[in-house]
Amino acid sequence: MNSQARIMVVLCAVMGLLMAFLVPASAAPITILNPSFESPSVAQGTNSWDAITNWTISSGDAGVWNPGPWYAIPYGSQVAWMNAGATISQTLGATIAPNSLYYLQAYVASGWYNASYTLQLVADNTVVAQITGQPPAQPFIFQQVGLLYQPSNQYIGDNLQINISAAGAALDVNKVTLNRYIEVPYILNPSFESPSVAQGTNSWDNITNWIITSGDAGVWNPGPWYTTIPAGNQIAWMHAGATICQFLGVKIKANTLYNLQAYFASGWYNASYTLQLVDAQDNVVLAQITGQPPAQPFIFQQEGLLYQSNSQYIGDNLEIRISAAGAALDVDEVTLTSIPIPSTLLLLGSGIAGMALMWRRRS
Repeated sequence: MNSQARIMVVLCAVMGLLMAFLVPASAAPITILNPSFESPSVAQGTNSWDAITNWTISSGDAGVWNPGPWYAIPYGSQVAWMNAGATISQTLGATIAPNSLYYLQAYVASGWYNASYTLQLVADNTVVAQITGQPPAQPFIFQQVGLLYQPSNQYIGDNLQINISAAGAALDVNKVTLNRYIEVPYILNPSFESPSVAQGTNSWDNITNWIITSGDAGVWNPGPWYTTIPAGNQIAWMHAGATICQFLGVKIKANTLYNLQAYFASGWYNASYTLQLVDAQDNVVLAQITGQPPAQPFIFQQEGLLYQSNSQYIGDNLEIRISAAGAALDVDEVTLTSIPIPSTLLLLGSGIAGMALMWRRRS
């Protein structure tokens, strides 16, 4: 799996002018067959054995159960039961799309004490995201759990598969859902196509819609210097010590996840970048990542961070800041998406609550 994550939360500083408009990402439900395990239909108090319509039981024993008065069930009248060591899976008809975040959820409960679950998304026979945990220790109490998946380029077009596994003791499952949150571009001049310059030339200290707050920077049309540019024909170049920023008209919303990404390449050896999401009003860096693109110049790598909104900053405006250090840095295709977070995701073991999450992707 080329995708790699590391977690960091940092506080720092900035300034303001409104220059863009945000349209939040929209949710598109992805069809899961028999998501609440209502088929095959069984009489109250009975269960099927090793049969769950539209799901494959790839290991262990599992089936559907109609518990009747045993349970307050989130949806329908049946659940999936799984003995320890069982795994059920479903390959979906939808293929992985670019510029998306996927949010997988399920309700889980202990069929007996000390049960644990693993919820996975799989692409190209590779686990691309997973969460493992324990439902409430007392049997028959459902808890909703979820995970987020940001696709890497190598899996675009592949079919997604859902795996659910039980360990420790019997596990019960209900209402599995998957939503795709579609990124809506809204940053002005995100791939630095303005001002337009001739192939092999560059602007100097001029990037439309971006403010150069320190050092030297501009746009460059590299032509054959780059074999692959992530978007368009131009990129931003930045000398070591340069910082560029853009102030956004969007205000921070409660219970919202912000997904900031950009492509970086070394303009020369030993370049490093800092990508920041900033509260422009309170002059605070909400989340940041610092690192190095591939050492060999002219090879782009995508980086990203996640920021979950904090009540302290609700209503303040956002700013993006990008800085170069060590050597010349090239930048392309900066994107920011806001995603409303269902309350069930807040502070779950999905590893994103209050944290910054970084992806690396080689283009």
